Amino acid sequence: MKEARIPAQPGQKREWPLFLGLGVALVAIAGGCVAILNSELGPLERSAGDFVRALGAGDGRSACAGMTRAGRADFAATYQQRTCEEAVAKLVEPLTSAERAQLSDTDTRSPETDPPLGHVGLGSNPLQLSQLVLTKVDGEWLVTSVR
Repeated sequence: MKEARIPAQPGQKREWPLFLGLGVALVAIAGGCVAILNSELGPLERSAGDFVRALGAGDGRSACAGMTRAGRADFAATYQQRTCEEAVAKLVEPLTSAERAQLSDTDTRSPETDPPLGHVGLGSNPLQLSQLVLTKVDGEWLVTSVR
C-alpha cells in the first residue's frame, strides 16, 4: 500500500524562517530602545536621588551643587533666601528627623519620569514635591527646577 502524501503548499516552507527573522529583528530593536532609555535613565535618576538625599540630610552645599546656576537662584528666590544653601535650610527646618529620613528615601523611579525631557516624578515625600526638572550640562544631569 502506498502512503498518501499531502503536497506542501507553495511558499509554506519559506514563511517560517521569514517570521522567525522578523521576530528576532523586532526583539533586537526593542532591546536597543530599552538600552538607550536606560543609559539616560540611570544617571538622571541618580542625580535626582542625590538631590533629594541631600535635601533630607539638610546638606545645602551638596543639594545646591547638584543644581544649575539658574536653578540655585530660582530655588533661593522661591524660599525668599539670599542663597540656595539658606533656602535648603529653611525648607527642611520644620521637618522632624523621621520626615527627613522619609525625604531622603523618596523614590525617584516614578513612572512619570521622562529621560529625554529631564523630568523626574517623585514618590510620596513630606515636602510634597512632585517633580524635579533636570538638564544635562557637560554630561552631568543637574536640577533646574523643583516642583
